[in-house]
Amino acid sequence: MNWIKGPIASGVSFTVFHQIQYLHQWLRSR
Repeated sequence: MNWIKGPIASGVSFTVFHQIQYLHQWLRSR
């Protein structure tokens, strides 16, 4: 189960990090 939970957790955290960066850039460009 760890081999399937690991990539999913890292993928989710990477997506969240990407969304936060995108939102931060969008707020600064306003």
